[in-house]
Amino acid sequence: MQHTADNAIMKAVTVIGAGSWGTAVANVIAHNHPEIVVRMWAYEKDVARSVNSQHINTLYLPDVQLANNIVAYTDLKESVRGTDAVIVATPSKVVYDTCTRIRRYLDSKVYVGYLSKGFCKVGSGIYTMSQTIELALPFLMDKVCALYGPSHAEEVCREYHTALHVASKSKSSINFFMNLLQNEYLECIPSDDIIGVDCGSTLKNPAAIAAGIISNLPQCGDNLAGALIAQAHAEMIQLGRCMGAKEQTIMGIAGLGDLVATALSQHSRNRRFGREIAEQITQKGTTVSFFDKLLLRVKPENVLERMSKRMHYLVEGAYAIEPILELADKYNLTMPVYRSLYDVLLNKRDPWLLIETIKNPAKYEILTRRARIKVKERKKGIERMSGMIFKHIVVEQLVQQLCSESKKLQVLANSREYKELLKLYLPQHKEYSHELSLYNDLNEAQYEKQLKTIIEFYYNSISDRYVYTFSLLILKLARMFFYLYGLLYRRRITEFFEERIGLTGDIKYLKKTVMTANPVYFCNAKDQADSLFVVLALIKFISIPLPRFYVDSRLMKNKLLQFLFRLCGGYIVHTTRCASILYRETLLQYMLSCVEHGIPVLYSNSMDNESQDELVIQDMVIEGLCALLQKTTEEIAVTPVGIGHKYYNPVTHPVSFLKLFRNVTKVHISRPITLSHFSASPTLAEDTKMMLTVKQRHDIPIYPHYFVAYVLHVGGGSAHVEAIKAEIDSILKLRNLKHLYSVEDIMNEGMDFLISNNCVTRSGETVVVQEDKKEAITYFAGYIV
Repeated sequence: MQHTADNAIMKAVTVIGAGSWGTAVANVIAHNHPEIVVRMWAYEKDVARSVNSQHINTLYLPDVQLANNIVAYTDLKESVRGTDAVIVATPSKVVYDTCTRIRRYLDSKVYVGYLSKGFCKVGSGIYTMSQTIELALPFLMDKVCALYGPSHAEEVCREYHTALHVASKSKSSINFFMNLLQNEYLECIPSDDIIGVDCGSTLKNPAAIAAGIISNLPQCGDNLAGALIAQAHAEMIQLGRCMGAKEQTIMGIAGLGDLVATALSQHSRNRRFGREIAEQITQKGTTVSFFDKLLLRVKPENVLERMSKRMHYLVEGAYAIEPILELADKYNLTMPVYRSLYDVLLNKRDPWLLIETIKNPAKYEILTRRARIKVKERKKGIERMSGMIFKHIVVEQLVQQLCSESKKLQVLANSREYKELLKLYLPQHKEYSHELSLYNDLNEAQYEKQLKTIIEFYYNSISDRYVYTFSLLILKLARMFFYLYGLLYRRRITEFFEERIGLTGDIKYLKKTVMTANPVYFCNAKDQADSLFVVLALIKFISIPLPRFYVDSRLMKNKLLQFLFRLCGGYIVHTTRCASILYRETLLQYMLSCVEHGIPVLYSNSMDNESQDELVIQDMVIEGLCALLQKTTEEIAVTPVGIGHKYYNPVTHPVSFLKLFRNVTKVHISRPITLSHFSASPTLAEDTKMMLTVKQRHDIPIYPHYFVAYVLHVGGGSAHVEAIKAEIDSILKLRNLKHLYSVEDIMNEGMDFLISNNCVTRSGETVVVQEDKKEAITYFAGYIV
């Protein structure tokens, strides 16, 4: 019969946690001491049931027959009541909460040991496992005991020779647990350096994850694994020393020994976890199965949520490494291998960073500035689905996001301002009456319910209703009609063979890009219907997926026409509503949901000069795309699009599509900005905005008369011929276009166009704008920035 240190007869020992290692230790104790009851608390009811009925832990250790004196509990209180000793074997992140839950049921003389490994964040502090348990169970008075060492559950259960550290500040605790565990194959080594044992056994876990990652990457073998173990061990010693650990402890079985066993063994869960991470990082984008395509029409949220869980390692990886780096910052330690692992896990940098840091840790600072996000190919298979499949996800996400206290105050303040705006529009626009009634009901008392109603209303008003075959048919017919109708309005015989919608740019490069990246087009629109011209230009190439395209609500008042646009992939934007935070957020999340699931999107700024709301939305979209790259690690190609119209059409409401179809239009698609190429930059969003602006200004399609109109506009309506030529030459140099255009050709063709269209008159060497054509000249001049 086993006796405790105070000679009382021991009746029960409780192991809290029924994972593989907790189960293995319970089995060792049960075989060593068949006269006592070994209680094992299991979180999963199925585990407790299988242990009690079959004496097997079917979930975590299915091949091991357990001793008959092991009894499983699912009631935590009952498992510890009257026990002589407790061994904590839960995941480290729940150790503090678990100990506080059992505190009131433990006798002050109870012995407490632990198998859990990790650092715990309690409040604003970071604690070792022994410190965490003592914080939760203050009556222990330094009696808590660590049971650590290189020990795989599978080997211990097969009675393979094993050595463990039993570490505590209390000799009686050390003696108790050594007597409890030690046998002919399991050797217990006493230690009073519990901090050193904590640090060594905790710090090896992330290093083992790193070992698993590199083991599944090309050109990485034992050579690199050896370098990893050496450098990780050096960093373990550095941090351990700062925390008060003895160096020889981390050199021993609880440090170096545990590191080697965990980093290299096939039994290691940390190593296996790292291998799975490497597979997820390097795998290609998801292709939706035929069954999932059918299911998308019935329960889209099930399929989409399943697809979004591919990068599930984030939380576990963060919990393993974040506290270590916080401690490193506290003690001003570099710890390059651990930091590069953090960058791969949390910042999703290319694993190349981890490999190169292991090879030469001194280069980490240089390497991290060059490390890009590791991207996969874009998702495929949802391009032909309607945007309405994202409604449930967007609504739930936004409601959760906007219910925080700070966001709630912001939304309510904005709603009061927006209601006043709606009241101004209401006399002329009766369609705003329902929207106004929704905002009248938005208050703090029923905030969440009404918030959901408004977001659903906005999503329904924005989202496309895309039908692939219908869209293809209608847009092909529209393009054909555009050509045929335009033939009736040729002004000269030389214009008869002129291309009605010209598409320029590196189309071969674009075709290649859309195979691996999701394009998001940004159009520098001058007219409300410009996004439609982009789609009509792109439909010429069947290999380029058509984007969901921006449709200004002012384009049409006809409900049937709106519906047809939506069936073709158009999403409706009400420019007035852009003043509402809720509308802007709904529009943003609709677009980001499309991009996240592999659907190309075309965004167009078609606002007049009265408001900057839509420009704000463009910035929000770019920032959202940069965040999305970090979240999904699928390539996003920001693609600038420029449009130039040969003739001027005065804007009318609603827009006359027949007049639009008389025009001649150039669409230029610039080389995409692939976001992963710049993901190492800490200012990715700002850099992307700048590159987009520069490309849009430089690559805009230009007709010769734009230059002449610009000079005349700046000159107040008249200019000398030589002055026009000189200014054109200056513009070409400034825009770096001298190699593409001749000043003489621009002057001749531009003047010829403006004179033939009665926009200007020429008297000798002076050119004067016609009074009734000043608006057209201003329009043409606007293309030259």
